[in-house]
Amino acid sequence: MNDIKNKFELSEKNVFEELFELIEKHRLDYSKNFPLDNFYNVIDSFDKSIQKFNSENKSQVNVKVLNNILESTFTNFLVIFRAKGFNNEPIFYAFKRFVAFFSFVINEVDLHKNPEDIKRTFFENFPSLRVNISHFNKESQNYYLGIKGYREKAEKVVKFEDFFSFEIGVDLDIVGPKRQLVVYANDFIAKFVEWNEEKSSYVVIHQKYYMFVDIVVDSEEQSAEQMLRTAWLLTSALESIQNVSVKLENIAKGSLKLKLRVWIDDLVAKEETKAVLETMKETVVKTVSSGQVSYTDIKNARIERKQKDLENKKLELDLNQSPSDIEINFVRAIEMEKKVLENEKLEIENVHAKLDVIERLSDLASKGVIDADMVRIDINSILYILKDKDQISNIGPDISEIS
Repeated sequence: MNDIKNKFELSEKNVFEELFELIEKHRLDYSKNFPLDNFYNVIDSFDKSIQKFNSENKSQVNVKVLNNILESTFTNFLVIFRAKGFNNEPIFYAFKRFVAFFSFVINEVDLHKNPEDIKRTFFENFPSLRVNISHFNKESQNYYLGIKGYREKAEKVVKFEDFFSFEIGVDLDIVGPKRQLVVYANDFIAKFVEWNEEKSSYVVIHQKYYMFVDIVVDSEEQSAEQMLRTAWLLTSALESIQNVSVKLENIAKGSLKLKLRVWIDDLVAKEETKAVLETMKETVVKTVSSGQVSYTDIKNARIERKQKDLENKKLELDLNQSPSDIEINFVRAIEMEKKVLENEKLEIENVHAKLDVIERLSDLASKGVIDADMVRIDINSILYILKDKDQISNIGPDISEIS
């Protein structure tokens, strides 16, 4: 934890200490007539939030990832503010918003299943943050002081100012709609947020489920028709699900490599997507192994092991409960079961229709996998299934564990 506490050192100073010094310097400079308003309080509150986060967060991986991002991004902003101070310019307001955005993300970080989502949250919204301008201190200072010959050397700093202000939406407030930023949150939910001037914070506008699917298809004869057909069948099956859209993130040649982002509008669509993928996996495993291996049996065995663990834990809890506690829980269980049965009765007609759709789409996807020489599917960076020639080389975890 001491490593974390000392994480934000820039030269010999903590980045927050240097910001506070720059704020105090601005206040004491009577030639500066630009009021900072609540800027000090914003930074002070954020500093305390970070300290609390570092001391209480359970995932040290998430702590490390977030602190690395904080160190690199704040270093960039300090280069600008050291060189020209705080002024009535887009970059000042952009930085204040960035602090508010960072605070929003902190509240989500402990819930992340995948640390990569933290990086994705920052660098997809703000590609300019990938550029390191920390070594341009002298050049930027001389440029902003009006010394000739430094414009070209300080060009990266100037571009960073312009690009970041645009990315966070400061320049859009007058000429266009508000910019929505995406926060990849817990349980694979993407929260779309907008800046609220009255609250001086980001608010959630809407949210979607998401899934990253990597598909690798290969053919012994490098048949373009076979590889593209497999990819088309798999993507078509997913995109045919109601309220699901599939976006192509990247494509590479040689073996056909596709990176897809699947956007899912609601929980029903998410469950249907999972059902299509699980049914596809069962069909592929059964067909390729000529019925000798059943993914359902493998899945049930995994479930049984987990169920036994849960039963043992529940037994321990029950032994520690008083008779009154057990009686209350029993009544609650009966009431919940009653509600479940009522809901099932109301939805029984829709279930049959949904099952037909799931079966049809899973058959479509299965055909694409079975007909290919080699197919590997990863979901959210975890191997889901690998078929190589006439055998299943690897069967990944249940879809519910990785999405």
